[in-house]
Amino acid sequence: MATGSNARDGASAPAAWSALAVLLLLLASLVVAGVGSAALPGSSDRYIPARVADNLAVLTADASLQVLFGSAMVVLAVTFGRFFGTGGLPGRLAMIGGVIGGAAFIAAGAILQETIFYSLFVDSKQAADLAAASGAKDLTALNLAIGVAAGGMRSAGSYAFGLAWAGWAIAGARARQLPRPLSAIGIIAGVGFALTNWIGPLAGPFALFGSLIWLSGLAAVLFRRARTA
Repeated sequence: MATGSNARDGASAPAAWSALAVLLLLLASLVVAGVGSAALPGSSDRYIPARVADNLAVLTADASLQVLFGSAMVVLAVTFGRFFGTGGLPGRLAMIGGVIGGAAFIAAGAILQETIFYSLFVDSKQAADLAAASGAKDLTALNLAIGVAAGGMRSAGSYAFGLAWAGWAIAGARARQLPRPLSAIGIIAGVGFALTNWIGPLAGPFALFGSLIWLSGLAAVLFRRARTA
């Protein structure tokens, strides 16, 4: 029968690959977000039908990456759950936060895809009928509602990710599976993620750069452990 240490060693590689996947998808999302901001600089550009139609590629990439990022977070939660075992209360809360946060981002991406669907597959008459139902001239109001719903899901995901980052960092430090400096960064990144919904300009950099360092460190530590197992 495998000991707890052997079980962790066997779970290191899947956890490492999951952390790397989340890191790469986060970086890809930042690139796409930058391209999207350049192509759609106005605060209302993402909702105006003509602007949506002209930028379907970047909007599709944005929505798809949110679905992929959320999916990777669910996988990360499961693989980290195997690596840390129960992890006590922090570990359990982290797994719950990771799954809920991942599901929230999957939902956000799926909701945003509705805007793309309307632009691609709804003809002018159907669009006029939909707009008239909301008392508008075009689909801008509907697209705005879709954007607000997706934003709410991302906010929920941010709270959950904050819980997950901090929980895994604490569980890793308590079980002596992660270096304490890396765990401290994970806690800072987790708190930053949760606070972006309130003080985004102040907490955002801590959440972003902290998460990049946290995920990179996690992948490095876990890959090293998998090689020496």
